[in-house]
Amino acid sequence: MFILSVPRTIFIFFCTLSFFFTLSCTSKGSDSHKGELRVALSSAPATLDPRKATDATGMRLSNLIFQSLVRVNKNLEVEGDAASTWSFKDKTYFFQVPKGILFHNGRALTKEDLAFSFDEFRSKNSPFSSAFAPIESVEIKETPEGFSVAIHVSGYSAKFLSSDLPVLKILPKKEVLESGESFKDKPMGSGPLKVDEIGVQNILLERAQPLSEDSTLFRKFNFKVIKDDFTRSQKLLKGELDIAIAELPPDMVRRLEKQSAEELTILTYPGLSMTYLLMNLKDKTLADKNVRKALNQALNREEIIQHKLLGLGQAATSILTPNNPFFNGELKNPEFDLGAAQKVLKNVGTLSLKTSSNPTAIDHGKVLANQLEQAGLKINLQSFEWGTFYNDVKTGNFQLATMKWVGAFDPDIYRIAFHSKELPPGRNRSNYINSELDPLLDKAFQIEDLAERKKVYLKIQKMVFDDFAILPLWYETQAAVLRKGLEGFETSPLSDYYGLLQLKTSGNANGTND
Repeated sequence: MFILSVPRTIFIFFCTLSFFFTLSCTSKGSDSHKGELRVALSSAPATLDPRKATDATGMRLSNLIFQSLVRVNKNLEVEGDAASTWSFKDKTYFFQVPKGILFHNGRALTKEDLAFSFDEFRSKNSPFSSAFAPIESVEIKETPEGFSVAIHVSGYSAKFLSSDLPVLKILPKKEVLESGESFKDKPMGSGPLKVDEIGVQNILLERAQPLSEDSTLFRKFNFKVIKDDFTRSQKLLKGELDIAIAELPPDMVRRLEKQSAEELTILTYPGLSMTYLLMNLKDKTLADKNVRKALNQALNREEIIQHKLLGLGQAATSILTPNNPFFNGELKNPEFDLGAAQKVLKNVGTLSLKTSSNPTAIDHGKVLANQLEQAGLKINLQSFEWGTFYNDVKTGNFQLATMKWVGAFDPDIYRIAFHSKELPPGRNRSNYINSELDPLLDKAFQIEDLAERKKVYLKIQKMVFDDFAILPLWYETQAAVLRKGLEGFETSPLSDYYGLLQLKTSGNANGTND
């Protein structure tokens, strides 16, 4: 496997972020479940079709089912997925894809599949199309060793390999075209896991390649959707679930720390998650910057962090987390000022605040609504099951909504979130337009000099922050909770699911992996 050489400064800064724990537990394990690892989910993915999966759960699961040419590992380094080597020269990225890649039905990868995959993700109807706008053409040739892929681009992009290309999944052209819309019901790729069953409350994946008979790695992975936080934590305690990765709220994590020393291992680690208040700036009231500033002044973040997150978080000012080398540490939220907020908001009237039906999201929504109402607003709090809520956010059917950016480590996330070309169906869901910001966003990711690139992103963060385009609330400390008797799991700041593939039962665990 070839690891791309990028400026070491970035990875030095990420060293503290990439602090991984390896478990080796030999105490009591869960009951026998015949080689099946039971993984907790707080919500079902919107889809497992990678062409349309933009929610965190959907993208994490798609990463297991499909391959990209390259992906980002737990050290936040670019590494090969389907590609074995790559290079960049004269505005062209070159990739070598070896022979032997098979889709889950046993059919071998063809150059037509590769070309089709690029076409699908570059389509104007794709939510990811803007990421691939710099691509001018793609040449794919069959070679004795496999395939060579040449991607001709309009210019250098600092985030092309780390942020853009990993979302482009290799699709089986024949099967996609034959399946049509039903492809989403049982998607098929060439990744390490294949779909066994997709149900309303669970998604069952199994290894695409068989394991040796004496392997203690898991053969099947049952992702169980359990929306209630308390129920999820109790199922972990009772051995009905094996692991939850960043799926429990702080109060449940703290409670489990106190009562489950013999049954569970709990790992906390810095993540890449930022919770924020999304505002629809198409709304006449919220288009007023003074109103947005007053909303910000009415929010007591520290009170929420101490009493609701139980200290497992810190006040947010940027989409980027504080341990990101591009983070602007000079940004400071205005002091909580209820009096100043009341002067502006007392005549605004009613605003609607939407959340998902996740109990934690509802709880956070209630706290935010209470704080805003103290500033003179009337808040109509509405909660919907995830699919409905997410669709409303994507289509602009909201005024205020609680949202979260997950896994954002490249600063180009600001282009995705705030560029006018990313307005819906893109991911600029606040409908924010700033003619002075767009040129900076277009320029920043093409800058090769790290210091100069950082300078531009510091300015970008300040512009968005000063304009109250969104209201950052807090950064969450992540927690992985797993049953004793499991070993080999390593946390990742991305909170992705790749670590599940190396998780296994320990020799002294009661559970078996037959």
